[in-house]
Amino acid sequence: MVAGVRDALVAAVLLCGALAGCATNQATTAPTPPAPAATSGSQSQSWTGELRRTFLLTGELEAVTGYGVLVPRTPMWQVNIRWMLDDGSPVEAGDKVVELDTTQIVGDVAQKRIAADTALSELYQKQADVAVELADKEFAVEQARTEADKAARKAQVPLELMDRRAYQEAQLAADRTRVSHENAVGDLEAYKVTSQREIEVLRIDLDKAQRDIERAAQALEAMELRAPRGGIFVVGEHPWEGRKIQLGDSVWVGMKIAEVPDLTSMRVRAWLSDVDDGEIEVGMPATCTIDAYPDRSVPGRVAEIGVVAQEGRGQNATRRYFDVLIELERADPEIMRPGMSVKVEVEAERRADVVLVPRTSLALDAQGPHVVLADGATQPIELGACSATACEVRSGLGAGVRLGRRG
Repeated sequence: MVAGVRDALVAAVLLCGALAGCATNQATTAPTPPAPAATSGSQSQSWTGELRRTFLLTGELEAVTGYGVLVPRTPMWQVNIRWMLDDGSPVEAGDKVVELDTTQIVGDVAQKRIAADTALSELYQKQADVAVELADKEFAVEQARTEADKAARKAQVPLELMDRRAYQEAQLAADRTRVSHENAVGDLEAYKVTSQREIEVLRIDLDKAQRDIERAAQALEAMELRAPRGGIFVVGEHPWEGRKIQLGDSVWVGMKIAEVPDLTSMRVRAWLSDVDDGEIEVGMPATCTIDAYPDRSVPGRVAEIGVVAQEGRGQNATRRYFDVLIELERADPEIMRPGMSVKVEVEAERRADVVLVPRTSLALDAQGPHVVLADGATQPIELGACSATACEVRSGLGAGVRLGRRG
């Protein structure tokens, strides 16, 4: 008796694997055409029909193209969100959608205005000082020229009209005053050059301070983010917390806070568990059903499958998934919104005109799969693919055979 129980358990395990319906809870199969009506409560029969094996994924809608609302260049690397439009709100181009905290920039503008005023004051003061100094040096040049002219005229008196000592002193005085005049002229010209350079440096400092004010004012204005186009305002996902961005969050330069998607071009981003790698392929047809509109489905096709499994988030953080992109044949802007959850049914296999038997008539033992006939006997068969309710018989049984149920 113990041996019989053990054999039954082994057979049940082998049957589960052979029927290809117990692999993972991600894999599902579409219903096949109903079998011919049973002749009794516990009997049916094999039939010829179409086998369609599908694989069920979950995903969400996303826009193929979107216009991002990005954090602009600011004097600070990080800023906080002070106000934001509600997710899913309709917007027109140019509407204000986000306000960033301006406290630090306002203080920065005030400091830069003080710096600009100081630079302007220093420039005016320097210009006034230079004007006074230039006047003094020009007067010194004129005075030295007058002295040099007087000495030169005195030095022109012939030696015969004065004694030799007086003549020599006149000559020395002429040379001395001429050199003094030349030095005064050189000092004036040098001061003009140096003072002009000092004034230019102060003007550069003033221009820089004024540009800093302009940039700070532009940054202050840029803290109000506006819609790049008309459409629906969609708040973005926080990059590592697995939630929507919200008020008070810190954001940084270049980060996408939200976007205004193009609703006329949509696709589905689905997720395939790494344990089901290889179950679907690029090009397989798919049917996408929005969870909020279960009566409206859109055909599509598997366009891309990620090559590297990514870590899940939230409750699924311990599992890994491949991204799967589904191209839709059409978009419906009236109901489709990015982020809507979608059920994706990928058709992995379709076989027409094959012999099918219900799963309830299949059994498996140490000798392999077999089907239970109406009289209780069993018939060995070769199994093919299975759907949720039926399996293909590749050999060993024809259509129209009356079947029973396994015990």
